[in-house]
Amino acid sequence: MQQILFFQDGNTLTCKFKGNNCDRSVFSTTFKKYLIEYLQERKQKEPQYFTLFFNEIVKNIYDHADGVGEMTLIEREDYFEFKIRDFGRKGPDKSTLYVNYSFGCTLISSVVSLVAQNGRRYMEEYDFKIDEGYIYSGKIRKDPY
Repeated sequence: MQQILFFQDGNTLTCKFKGNNCDRSVFSTTFKKYLIEYLQERKQKEPQYFTLFFNEIVKNIYDHADGVGEMTLIEREDYFEFKIRDFGRKGPDKSTLYVNYSFGCTLISSVVSLVAQNGRRYMEEYDFKIDEGYIYSGKIRKDPY
């Protein structure tokens, strides 16, 4: 059974994560392959900051939500809009988040704060909710070089 289903409709890429009944590296590699293809079709020269950010979230879905979640990535004129959520357990209370702040969350925060050489931020908007599972959303600029 395929653990990640991909649907592409025009400028929208939808991924349905159906469980972690496979090796973590296979789960992650499969996702990265499709994401890079989608970005290259859209002439993104340097998709590393996309893949680093999204791959860390996908690994969290595998590890903390039994591999169950969904992602939508939509190409707009100057940016990509995204929403990723898992269907895992409720996240930690916001007041204790610093205690549970993992390497992965640190990596995600680092990518969110990246600034290109020309001074433009990669992330135009970013939101992270932990009310029911984890929900990440925002806008990433197209090649901000």
